[in-house]
Parts: sequence; structure tokens; C-alpha cells
Amino acid sequence: MLIRLGRMLNAAGQLSTVIDTVRTDSLSFLGPSMPSPFQYFRSDALATYRNSSGVLVQAAANEPRFDHSASGTPLGLLMEPSRQNKTSAYNASPVDLTGLTAGGNASAVIAVVDDTSNLTAAGLGSIGNGKVIEIDNAQGGSGTAYVTIAGTVGNTNAHSMSCYIYPLIGAGAIQLSDGGGYTAISSVSAYTLVQKHNITPTSTSRQMRLSCPIGHKARFLLWQLEEGTACTTPIITSGATATRQHNRILLTTLASLQAWNPDEGAMTVEFTPLNDGGDALSSDQYFILASNGTGVNDAFGVFGITPRMKARARVAAGGTQFANADTGQGFVKGKTYPAGITWQNGVSAKAFTGPAVFGDYTMSASASGFTRMYIGGRDTGNAIQGHVRTAKIFDQTRTLSQMASGLFSSNDWALAFSGQSNSVGYFSQQSDSTNGGERAMQPVLDAFWNAGTRNWLINGGTNGTSIGNWTAPSGTALARWKEIVGAYMEAGGQVKAIVWDQGEANQGDPVATLKSGWLSIFNDLRSFLAARGGSGNEPVIIIPIGRRTDADQDYRTLRQAQTELAAENAWIHLAPEKWHQTLDADGIHLADVGYAANGPHVVRKALKVLGESVSGGVDGPVISNVVRTGTTVTVTLSHDAGTDFTPTSGIEGFAFLDDGVPIAITAAVRTNATTITLTLASAPAGVEEVYHGYRSMYGVNPANLVRDNEATYPKPLRYHYEVL
Repeated sequence: MLIRLGRMLNAAGQLSTVIDTVRTDSLSFLGPSMPSPFQYFRSDALATYRNSSGVLVQAAANEPRFDHSASGTPLGLLMEPSRQNKTSAYNASPVDLTGLTAGGNASAVIAVVDDTSNLTAAGLGSIGNGKVIEIDNAQGGSGTAYVTIAGTVGNTNAHSMSCYIYPLIGAGAIQLSDGGGYTAISSVSAYTLVQKHNITPTSTSRQMRLSCPIGHKARFLLWQLEEGTACTTPIITSGATATRQHNRILLTTLASLQAWNPDEGAMTVEFTPLNDGGDALSSDQYFILASNGTGVNDAFGVFGITPRMKARARVAAGGTQFANADTGQGFVKGKTYPAGITWQNGVSAKAFTGPAVFGDYTMSASASGFTRMYIGGRDTGNAIQGHVRTAKIFDQTRTLSQMASGLFSSNDWALAFSGQSNSVGYFSQQSDSTNGGERAMQPVLDAFWNAGTRNWLINGGTNGTSIGNWTAPSGTALARWKEIVGAYMEAGGQVKAIVWDQGEANQGDPVATLKSGWLSIFNDLRSFLAARGGSGNEPVIIIPIGRRTDADQDYRTLRQAQTELAAENAWIHLAPEKWHQTLDADGIHLADVGYAANGPHVVRKALKVLGESVSGGVDGPVISNVVRTGTTVTVTLSHDAGTDFTPTSGIEGFAFLDDGVPIAITAAVRTNATTITLTLASAPAGVEEVYHGYRSMYGVNPANLVRDNEATYPKPLRYHYEVL
């Protein structure tokens, strides 16, 4: 029994000790043996993993694959779905060219060669007979040389290919027999795993090929062609196709756990997925599940739902599922995630994944008959593709903070997103619930922060919320954000900056009202962080209001209030404009590709504000001067990291008002790299106002918006308002 001691204020305002009598079963799946009383099952002897020396080895039937990195760092118990390697030649122990058909340049030399020393150096020396296939296409002649491997795809579903390649001269490559999925590697001096995910074959007869361009030479081992959207680990073939069977971690006597309590309890798990929403899953993946037998009609658990790999709870009683929405957290492959669920059976449940992003569920019936627990899969499938690291079982209901305890540390750093649906969309796009924005932002964040830290993008926004929903003390969205961020920080995690995307719900509010409302919210959020170990000086990054195509809405006060807040407060900053990004069919939110394109701009801005050495620009060009002479308006630009802009004519996004009435702009052209010339239909006679980013930019063609020529991250011209 684990007894926790805590301290709290009693009714008299004095510190008192609270004893937490929760029972806990703590399970480690880092090896070298299975934690009792759990068992591991996999019936084949064809699967592979790296042992504690970092050496790739073949696993015996029902042998747990306690996997490691090439340097021997424990990764966890490797779990993968059942897959067939559709090639039939000997991929680990070739003796001759049986099952391999040479093609292309007839002058090339294709042979089985011994390469024991290089294989050993790469941790591949224990997996076969020390021999590999060599394609030497540096012997004259012309054209590509290749080897076609026996075994066809058999259908045109999504397939993936992989192979270890050592390019001796130039490059070596894998591809399908029609050239599809061509993926090459060069400039490395060791065997390196080359993977091509998610290929759609053009014919059922397509085969896998190994190839070298003319003048190149490479060696190949452990080729694999499998049906699925993401590659898995090597499956050993010996003259025929081979299938790695389904694996599972299973406990059939749930009552043997001291901490199991079907009436009220909790479970957490840590795992590292090797696929994510970009891989279009074909089946759900269960992280942890307690159930009545082999089904899920009476069950508590957390899983990744197909095809988008978003977290969802399983809260079921008598066949009724009470959790019918994602928790709001997606996944990025290769990153270790916690997940958990707590329940009061027949009343309620709460599940979370990642940085404490949660869902709450109400039950109208009680689940019963619990006998089994699964981790990383189920009897009938639903295995994760990744590593299971740890799990905990509690015999009492846990708060979100209690479940998160021990799962985060000061090495967890985060950007905390907040606001309404256009903030949520980076994690759960409005039409298809995908997380392209999150998956695009994560590698940008990791490129700067990944030295010893685990980095998070916290989905703390709430759809459809207004300033009132974020205002203390009764704002519901504020309460949710604080519960998420509070649990994460109380467990040790750090929030480095707040990202804010909100405003549409307050369209039409005066500038002063918007500014005071947002400023009050931002100060409250920063005070909350300070009370939990933060500095209280965390910067706020505002994602500016974008455009709409569904209706002409007046966003002028929103844009102006955001601009003024950033100008008046050194700790408030604007991310680049997003109005050129692709919109969803609803005309309000970004499409998933839009979130994916815009996300890196947001992260780069935040990192720059936080003092990181971000190369290139993070703001975009600005308007530095506007002069009107007659019907000619000269707009002068000041560049960020660009030197010029497009388009050169037909430029859109500007508006010129005369006493509040727009004057038609008959021409808008590039005069030079820093000048745009507008031609008005008539000269103004009253108060003159010029906008770039007028109203909701309804009817504007985003292709005609000004964008600079920065090589990697081109950015649009910023919002501007001026009374001449």
C-alpha cells in the first residue's frame, strides 16, 4: 500500500496533514522481465528488436521484446500490429540470389558478399549470416541497376517499405517495381534504416526493388514490403513471405491486482507511439483497458481512434459507450506520452492524454464483470505501434493532478495554447479532428528545445468561447485551462509561453472593451502560472484574426485591439498573419493543411520571443508609410527577412475609405521591392482611412495577398490601419 502525506489548510487556517491511503500497483515494462502477474503473448519467432547492447536480435515465440536504442538505452516493451513481410527472398541470411531478379544496367555486378564487420558495427551482426546483397553499378554501362524481390503487394491498399542500406559509392534506394515510393540514401558510412511510409501501389502485381543509379554502389539487408500506412520493425523471411503475429500484454485474473477496484479507481500508462495521425490508422490502438472478458461492452480504458490517432476514452456499461468524443489530444510519433483514466463506476469518468488534456464523461449505468486488463493492445488486435514503458493502477478515484503526479518533471517544457476554436484546430481540426498543426509544430519546437527536455504543445482552448468564458472567477473555459495546466505544472512541468487565438465570439465589441478584457485574462493566466512555480512573466503570443469566406464580417475592432495590445505591452506579441492560409469548407477555420502551414510560424515567433536563436524572420513585412496624391496612393513596405514580394499586380487586401465609405481600388501593383502603388477610382473629399486587412477580407483571393520572398518561411504583409 502506498501512503501519501500531504498538507492543506484546515477550517481554522492552520496547516494539517492529510493521509492518502490509496493502494497502487506500479508496473515497469522497461525489462528485463515482465512485471507479475502480467503475461506477454506473440506466437511467431520472426519478430526483431534491439537488446540491451543495442544489437538487433530475433525474438523467440512469446518472448517480450524489451527494446533499446542503438546505444542501449531502454525504450520499453515493443508492441506492433500483425504484419506480413510480402517479400520472399532471404532478407537476413542470403546465400545466393534466389528470389532476387537483376535488371537494368547489364554491366552492373550484383552479388552476395560477406560484410560481417560493417554489420557488427551497425548492431546488425547477430541477425543473420553476415552476408548482404551488393549492387555495384560503377562498372560501366548505362542506366540504373536494380534487383526485384519476389513477392507482390497483392492489392492496392496502402503499403510501406523499409531496408537497411550501406551506400559505398553515391546512393542506394528502395522503390516499387514501377518506380513508386522511390527513396534513396547517400553520404552515410554505415548501414542505415531507410523507410518509405504509406505508398499506394498502382497495380496488385507491384514488387519491391533495391536499386543504384549509374556510377553508384550500395549494400542491402532486411528488406521489407508490408501492408500498412507506416513501417514496422524487420520481419525475418527465409524463402517465403512471413507474418509477425499479433502481440499483447494481458492479465486474465484482474482480481489478483491489490489496487484493482471496479467501483472507483484509476489507471495510467506511459507509451511511445511510432505512428500518428499522419499515418491514417486502419484500426483503433488501445493504450490500457480493463474489461469484462475479451470485449469492450463493460470497460474502462484509453485508446487512439482510427484513422486519426486521437485519444479517446472507453467508458462502457452493458454495451453503451459514454465517451463519444476525443479528449482533444493528438500524438506525434517518437514522443513518450502519458495517458490515464479514473472512474466512479456508474457515475462519472475522466480520461487524459499528453500534458493533462482531459475529457469528462457521465455514466448512467454501471460497468460490471471485470476480469481482464490489457496494455498496448487487446486479444483480438488493436495493438499500438510503439513502446509501452510503465503503468500504474490505483484503487481510488484520482484527481487529474493526482493522475499526472510522477509523469512530468522540470524537463517538460510547454507552450500553452488558449482561446476558441481556431486555437483548438491546431490539435483537432474542425471537420476531420486531425492534428496536422500539432504534428507540424512539434519538430520546430524540438529543434530548439530538445536537449534534455520533453516538449509539449498544450491544447488548452475551448471551442466557441468568448472573453466572458475566459474571465475569472466563473469562466468555464478558464476553469478548464487551469485544470489542465495546473495538473501539468503541479506534476513538475513548466509553461514557457501562452499562445492565444480568440476573438470571433467577440466580433463587434469596441476596441477598448476587447483590450481590457484580453489584458485581464492574460494577467490572470500569468498569475496562475506564477502560483505554480512559473515566473509570472511568461510572454503571450497572439495569433491574429484571419479571414472568412462564409460571410462579410466586421473584424476591424478585433484586429485593431490585438495590434494595440502588442504595441502597448512589451510582453504581448503578435504571430505572423494567417489570412493567406487554406481555409476549411466552413469558411471560418483553417483546413488541416492550413494549421500545418501556419503552426511553425507561431512556434518560431514564440521561440524568438523566448530568446532562442531563430534564423530568418518571424514577423513578416510591415507598412511603414502611406502617402496619397490625387488618386494615387503610395504604400512603402519595410521588410523582415525578405527582400521582395509577390504578386506584382492584382494585389488584394487593401481598402481606402472616404468618410467611412470605401473607394474602389482600380489597380494595385508592385512599383519596386518596397513599394506598392494603389490607384483609386476617385479622390477622397473627407476623412481618409487606409487598411490592409479590412473587415474579414471576404471575397479576397489569398493568392493575391502580398507575401515576402523569405526562402523557408515566407510571410504575408501585416495588418495596417492609418488615418491620413
